[in-house]
Amino acid sequence: MRGSEASSERPALTPAQWLRSQALALRFALSRRLRWRRPGYVEVAAGVLSGLEPAVAARIEQLRARYGGGYERRYHRLHSLENYLYLDLLDRLRAVAGADWREGGDWLDVGSKHFWYAPVLLDSLRPASLVGVEIEGYRIYADGHSRHDYAQHYLAGLTKVRYRVQDVMDWQQPVDGISCFYPFLLPGTVLAWGLPVTVLRPRALFAHLADCLRPGGHLLMINQGLDEAARAQALVEAAGLRRCHSLTVTQALLPRPAPPVLSLFVKPA
Repeated sequence: MRGSEASSERPALTPAQWLRSQALALRFALSRRLRWRRPGYVEVAAGVLSGLEPAVAARIEQLRARYGGGYERRYHRLHSLENYLYLDLLDRLRAVAGADWREGGDWLDVGSKHFWYAPVLLDSLRPASLVGVEIEGYRIYADGHSRHDYAQHYLAGLTKVRYRVQDVMDWQQPVDGISCFYPFLLPGTVLAWGLPVTVLRPRALFAHLADCLRPGGHLLMINQGLDEAARAQALVEAAGLRRCHSLTVTQALLPRPAPPVLSLFVKPA
């Protein structure tokens, strides 16, 4: 996408937003050039999730019985609970989708960060292969490890999963399914997550993802709140996909800033 076309997708920035974006652009460019790695990241597993509210504990037990789970044997408490949160959301959408919920095939996850939730996608989607793509995979955390380092730890032993540090707009391989959790739609969100607004191009993003899907393939998306979901739906449908199921979760397993809205889109055959 040419610069003028990308700019036309973005609302006008305030002076403060513009200055922050410029600073983040420098960090982003340095991160991509440096490609920092410091192998050896290890996370201490929680082992047991104690002190949960009875309803949350009961739901986690239900999910464990249905999918296996056991994330607390692999992750610390926060990531264990976040994994159960995602699994709970996808399980609810699966119940709504019924026969339209398809397992298997090749899946692509967009904006994977350090991909701590890869096991949830394996448990709920049963893909033949899964690739997580993250545009800033070499961001350095306070402990001196990068996102890439974290991902190598989280994906250890998961033979069906790969992690790629790249712009998803450069992805060219056809896939059967794409997961896209909380995609960036507005400048404020992009800046809050520490990226320059130059990466914000939702119209082009969804058009590209639609092109990557094989006929009959699915786009699985989660948005924060109904307004964001409506904005995203319009962009996805403009790209040629059809929404077949949607679910708003007003009482998520863990507190959320806004009710998660799950949507399942299909590419016409």
